[in-house]
Order: sequence, then structure tokens, then C-alpha cells
Amino acid sequence: MMDSIKKILTCSRVMYNVRIRKKKSPLAISWKITNRCNGSCLYCVGSKNGPELDTGQVKYVIDQLSSGGVRFISFTGGEPLLRSDIGDIISYSRNKGIKVKLNTNGYLLRDRIDELKGVNLIQLSLDGKEEVNDLMRGRGSFKKILQGLDKAKEMGIEVFINSVLSRFNIEYLDDIFAICRSYQTGAYFQPARTNLLGGDKFNDSHPVHNEYKKCVRKLISLKKNRSHERLIRNSISGLKYLYNWPEPSHIPCYAGLVSFRLDSEGMLCNCSESRDQGISILKHGFSKALKMLDYKPCKECWCSTQVEFNLAMNLNFNTLLNYFKIGV
Repeated sequence: MMDSIKKILTCSRVMYNVRIRKKKSPLAISWKITNRCNGSCLYCVGSKNGPELDTGQVKYVIDQLSSGGVRFISFTGGEPLLRSDIGDIISYSRNKGIKVKLNTNGYLLRDRIDELKGVNLIQLSLDGKEEVNDLMRGRGSFKKILQGLDKAKEMGIEVFINSVLSRFNIEYLDDIFAICRSYQTGAYFQPARTNLLGGDKFNDSHPVHNEYKKCVRKLISLKKNRSHERLIRNSISGLKYLYNWPEPSHIPCYAGLVSFRLDSEGMLCNCSESRDQGISILKHGFSKALKMLDYKPCKECWCSTQVEFNLAMNLNFNTLLNYFKIGV
């Protein structure tokens, strides 16, 4: 509870800087630490080869972010656990006073868990029971994910689930809830996009529109029930926003003002949807890169955690209340 209060007070302070002082106030970074991936999700373009920063360069960037006021880093990919130095990177971030979330597909979580003792939170991808999840994410993925969940629970590391709603799992919410109950956690839900994640090709696995809307109405209804309140991490306001998919739905966006995106080469962007090349932190440093970066909010957002973040930054009462109840 106290942690949630501190974060909400931080949101208020940041809002003052952004709205009143008209000043960028970097608080959170989503960092695509690698493009490599060992998964085979139906709604993603998959693994990409490409340059990525070495350990020394990563630590230099972390120094820059810490000095610039960043307090939260979410390491993502690709699959961040494919980096042999990810444990060292997490520990270094924590020693700089930065809280760390790790986004992972869970394939390597059991084997690498001892290196993740410093992580504050793990966001784990899971889309349903074994046959559904393995269809969407690759054969054998379900068992690997649960093995990772077991180890994380054993070590006392907080984990929550991220579930992508597609045409294959949209009728199987109860299976996800059963897993959440078993591991005393909750799930964020978001739609599979019409284009593959990370590309422009059409995504055949995206949900049928009317079935998707029926599913989100069910989530909203269940969220109002105390038995499911903690199982569904989305706020009701967040779910109502996601209900509009796939039609563009504007939300006051703080990506590029409060939250930012780093790619595997240390290029600073507004968010993961940015099409611009970005500004190099290695070349310019974080403070200068921040000033050079143009604020270009996108027209829509279907990432559940970013939607919740934006609503919180707008001091949406329902979202802030949800943070009080389930934590941030």
C-alpha cells in the first residue's frame, strides 16, 4: 500500500512538471535490450539479428539514465534472458536506485532465476492452457513457463502475467484465471494487433471484432466482482479504452514526456511505436538526447501497461484506485 502511495505521489509531482512547468520529466524507460528471441509467437515477427550494446555500454547508459532522474526500467526484447549479462545489468540498475521490471517469455526463467534476485517484478507472457498457449507461443512453451513461475514463487519474486487476446484464446479466460489463482498473481489483457508485432505484415491470429468486444465486456463485468478484482490487473477504465480496438482511440499520451523507449543500440525514442530512428545516448548523453527528441504522440495505443500508465498520469481516479488495491 505504501509503495503504491509513493508512486501515486510521484505521478502527481511528474504531472506538475509536465503540465505546469511544460518540462519533460523522465521517470520510466522501456528498454529493448536485445532483438534476439527464442520464441515463436503467432502475432510477432520473431527474432531479429542486429547490433546491441555490450555490457560496458549498457552500464554507461544506465549511469546516464540514473543521473537524468529515471527511476523505473523495464527490460524487454526480443527475449532479455538471451543476454548472458542480464543479471549483472539488473544488479547494476538496482545499485543506482532504479527499480527493474523484466519482460520475458519464460522459456529460460527456471534456469536463469538465480541471476534475477535483484529484479522487482517479472512480467511473464502466458495466453492460456497448454494446448492454447503452445499453439500461440510454440510447442513446449507452457511447461517451461510454469516451471519458471514455480521457481520465481519459490524465491519470492513478484510475477504477473501478460495475456494477448487472439482468435485462439478469447473463449478461455477461465483457464488463465485458474493459473493466476494457483500462483496468487494476476493478468493484464490486451488485444493481438491487426499487424504482426514489430512489423507491417497482417496478423492472422487477431481476434474477431465482435468476439473481442464480448470478451472485454466480460472482463469489465468480472473486474467489478471481488472474486476477480485482483486476477485482472487492468483497471476498468483501462479495459473500457481497450474495448475500442481496433478503431483508433485517443488517450492523452505521456510517452515522450514521462516514459521513453530505448532500442538495442541505445537510441532514445518516444515509444515502441516510434518510426523515427531515435537519438543516440552513447553519442549525445541522455540529457542532450532528451532535449533533441521531438514529442510525437501516436494516435492509438493497445499496450495494456502503457494504457494504465497514461491513465495514471492523467490522475484517472479508477486507475489510481486500482493501483491502491492490486499494487503497481
